[in-house]
Amino acid sequence: MNRFFLLALWLIGCGTLSAQITVTAAYFPEPGDTLYTVFDDAPTGFSISAPGGNQVWDFIQLQNDFTRLREVKAASEGEQAAQFPGTEILFPQGVNANGYYNVTPNRYELVGYAGQDPAGLGLEVITRFSPPYVERWAPLQFFDVRSTQAALLVAIATADIPGNIFDGLPISPDSIRLRVAIQRTDVVDGWGTVTIPGNHSYPVLREKRTEYRDVRLDAKISPLPWFDITDIALQSLPLEDLGRDTILKYYFWTDTPGIKEAVMVITLPADGSSITDIEYKGDPLLSSTDEANLVPAAKLMFWPNPAAGQTQVRLPQLAPGSYTLQLFATDGRLVSQTEYQSFGQEAQTEPLLLQGLAVGTYHCRLLNSQGEPVDSGSLVIVR
Repeated sequence: MNRFFLLALWLIGCGTLSAQITVTAAYFPEPGDTLYTVFDDAPTGFSISAPGGNQVWDFIQLQNDFTRLREVKAASEGEQAAQFPGTEILFPQGVNANGYYNVTPNRYELVGYAGQDPAGLGLEVITRFSPPYVERWAPLQFFDVRSTQAALLVAIATADIPGNIFDGLPISPDSIRLRVAIQRTDVVDGWGTVTIPGNHSYPVLREKRTEYRDVRLDAKISPLPWFDITDIALQSLPLEDLGRDTILKYYFWTDTPGIKEAVMVITLPADGSSITDIEYKGDPLLSSTDEANLVPAAKLMFWPNPAAGQTQVRLPQLAPGSYTLQLFATDGRLVSQTEYQSFGQEAQTEPLLLQGLAVGTYHCRLLNSQGEPVDSGSLVIVR
């Protein structure tokens, strides 16, 4: 009887294993693809299940707070393509930056990027990761475990930095240097079926990514060598991205043909106590955002950034109509609203007054006349 029972469990296990999927390199984005995702910035009623297989994840009640389009282009189309020879892909990276990617049969990796610096200092940089930062693996299977490291280094003369962001330091450096060190562990800890808004269900693998990111700031005062000023900068400057941080995310990947987005990406605080936000694959037929107003992410730009008193906002190409630019403090408070009128121009630049706003980093969101978000960005205000 015991042998029969064990045999039955083994047969059930074999049947279950056969339902697992393998995600191949077909999910690597290619030039011509457009990744369409939606954010729920305050998800409630959801939790992370324990590792395991044959799971059913129901996320059909997610909300649409912000829609993002990202166009995948050939690296040769980038303005800084000559700085990244041999790369194949150009892809939006963070805020006001483009990433240059290398693609192999097994890895989709970020070689470097050009645009706003990774610490949000408002600096325009061109930098490379060493080694490249791997964003996707192939093939991807249940029980896969991978560990990676990446780092980058950016040095800039303070005379080339816009604004007066470093005036609050007790020293006057000739140059500053940003050092970023990354360690990441990826574990494919689950598989099953996930359902998202639109009643779309996909077979998926769940990949847990735990990333430790250490961002340090160095200063140089000639003729002295470089020295670390991270602790001083954290006390004296409105910089929130310096220091050590833990980033915890769950990615849900599918092998469904034609789908290049992660079906869902769940972000949690370091302790995993709650869900911070969820990004999921968009459904154009259900989107509450007028398709005419959908624009690629990271086109809302400010100059100077960091800024004091006043700055200029570059509005992306928009359909004619009224738009509202909102600024949010880091605690989520709405602190400023400015109305703008678009006449359907390719892009336009407008003034933005900052009087009365405290020093710090602000999340910016652009809404159309129906109150629907069409773009976002970030702005640093200094003294």
